[in-house]
Amino acid sequence: MNLNFTYKLLNGKKVELFFILIVLASFLPIHIILKFLLMIVIFGIFHLKNLKWYLIVSLTVLFFVSNFSVFIVDKELKKDGTYQYYSIGGVVEGVDASLGTIIFGKITGNIEGFRTNYSIEKEYFRMRLPFYSALISFRNDAIDKLYYGSNKQITLIPAMFYGEKRYISAKDTENFTLAGLNHILAISGQHVGIILLVIFSLLYKLPFKLKMVISSVMILLFIPIAGFKIPVLRAAVFVLIITIAYTFDVKVRMNKLILWVASLFLIVEPDVLNSPSFALSFLAVYGISQVDRDYFSDHKFLSGVMVGIYATVFTTPYILANFGMINLLSFLNSILISPFAFLIILLGIFSLLSVKLVIPIGILAERVTYNFIDLLSKITEFGFILKYVPVWVGMLTIVILFILSTLHYRYILLFGFLILFYPGKVNKLVAFPDLSHSRGYFLLGDTSEVYFEGSSYEFRYRFLPEYVKNGGGRYLDFGYIDVGYDTKFLKIAHPDQFSNRVCLDRNGCEIVLVTSKKALKKINLLDNTTYVTYSKKILADKIITPPYYLYR
Repeated sequence: MNLNFTYKLLNGKKVELFFILIVLASFLPIHIILKFLLMIVIFGIFHLKNLKWYLIVSLTVLFFVSNFSVFIVDKELKKDGTYQYYSIGGVVEGVDASLGTIIFGKITGNIEGFRTNYSIEKEYFRMRLPFYSALISFRNDAIDKLYYGSNKQITLIPAMFYGEKRYISAKDTENFTLAGLNHILAISGQHVGIILLVIFSLLYKLPFKLKMVISSVMILLFIPIAGFKIPVLRAAVFVLIITIAYTFDVKVRMNKLILWVASLFLIVEPDVLNSPSFALSFLAVYGISQVDRDYFSDHKFLSGVMVGIYATVFTTPYILANFGMINLLSFLNSILISPFAFLIILLGIFSLLSVKLVIPIGILAERVTYNFIDLLSKITEFGFILKYVPVWVGMLTIVILFILSTLHYRYILLFGFLILFYPGKVNKLVAFPDLSHSRGYFLLGDTSEVYFEGSSYEFRYRFLPEYVKNGGGRYLDFGYIDVGYDTKFLKIAHPDQFSNRVCLDRNGCEIVLVTSKKALKKINLLDNTTYVTYSKKILADKIITPPYYLYR
């Protein structure tokens, strides 16, 4: 593509219209191939003056690779002796393959929380990349040495540098959530930025353009080391495009470049807007681009605060509409945790050379970091809220913010925080959220009650979101929660007391939750009583599986 034409596109008003049309096309209820063809037409119209055949071919190849293949990047041994396989985008079900294998076929996927589950309905062919397979094996070996070599004490370096979060305990994960620092655990553009800072520091004597080129190569090598995480791939693309712009002296406005690159991602993967990681990454980076860097150039700390505030104002509507929990002081906590994050990632870089040398320092660094996160979660807990807004309210707020940004009304954007005052509504109901391996219910009305026992994943991504969506707050009158640790998400006034609406494994209430076959033998099934169970192994005429809501 002619760089002068790209310059004109990115600095004119066309890029906003290009982005809007691509987004609208991605929402059309048509087959994904038809979406792609429509987007290619839109791309062609906006790049008509210098459209090259290899651009269309490149986008087409990337589209089919992204949507009709899975790349096996990791595997985990399960309790039953079989392996769970992971691709770039999420979990792959019903497959047997080696690391570094690309499987082409008919792929279907569904999003569950932050995880996407893929299944291969029909496999056409597969190929293996030995070079990447060797890198992945090297990565996994380094993670094992860090974790087991430190007697299971090092867990942050595997998460923040290698993209492996499964060793972090549920309690520590909750502290990160309460402090609004979950993005620190997920490898993203921020981590790539820190790595670039380290590389630039080591190459400080070289010319700027040469440092940009070397840094781009290092980031490309970092992709498999980080486990081929989608946010890292996106960040790497941004780095490469910015490198090309600097190398060829193409000056563009950052917010327009972000819209243009996001449009390319949508063309390659039209359904990527359904991905929370993409949406949050894009909104955060676009929010940061609204900061007037010239005005704050002499006030570094204030500039850092404003970067966090603008990122928060753009991501808050999406978070409240989809997850219902946020710490409004996360921007401040992000600044405070930055030195610790820098140290952890620096140790990750050195672990590529020698794991043994990193372990002693890593144990101390992680211990201090975890203690600091625990402190931040306690000090800023008052800024953590549970609140849901309707999806249309979140979307409308984002559209308004986008319009204001194009009109350069930077400070008016801060009124986006008014979404926090959107009136909530408490439903009066007894609800049994859809749970696979856990059990629980919540009751909302004049008094609130909760019961949950099971995995932390289902509590965070299935049970808690439904509780908040129906108007539940942080404080309850009665309840019991067991997710392997004392949760701070919900505070219970009388944990040992329950109302007379729901009974557990006994009669005497309107609804009885039957938890096991053993409990069923002790219960006489009565008329005018509703019996429910999560277990598909329990069969009885009067027992039903949770219909989700009972007695609104």
